[in-house]
Amino acid sequence: MQFLRSAKFKTMPWKNGGGTTHEIARQGEGESFTWRISVADVAASGPFSLFPRHKRWLCVVSGSGMRLIGRERSYDAGLLQPVAFSGGEEIDGQLLDGPCRDFNLIFDAEKTRGSMAVRQGPGLVSGNNEAATKFGVYLVSGTGQSTAGSAEAGDFCWLEQATDSLTLSADAVAVTVTLQSSSDQSI
Repeated sequence: MQFLRSAKFKTMPWKNGGGTTHEIARQGEGESFTWRISVADVAASGPFSLFPRHKRWLCVVSGSGMRLIGRERSYDAGLLQPVAFSGGEEIDGQLLDGPCRDFNLIFDAEKTRGSMAVRQGPGLVSGNNEAATKFGVYLVSGTGQSTAGSAEAGDFCWLEQATDSLTLSADAVAVTVTLQSSSDQSI
């Protein structure tokens, strides 16, 4: 089990310069990364950065959310309602009622499959022992306890073994991510 503390996330401007991202973890460098997990602060409506060849999952974790408007399709990204869309799709994010923060998973669809889900406490979140799979938990609120340590709101945990588990407090809300290689290579 690996704990990544929010104070250690790497803060950087968005690719298009329109906001700030706090990168939690990634595999690969530059534009050709295999996957990236981050939290973004969205202060104003505007266009999303483009990530051709990549797929995206987004989950608003604070604020009222936003409407993601594409050329052919729109998506409602309400609080704690994950949405998936193409990273190459031109999207304009329209805030619904002020700033928000969202949790993001972006991955190269040719190399990786990814998914996102919301879990409410109290409860147990367990690791995964499938080959070429990574499973992580982002704590939106509350705490998570394990024999390896504890996590606070804003922290991220990799559950690396089938025996790894995180017990969510009664007030906890967590967003989980699953990454699975499209081949037998590790991710």
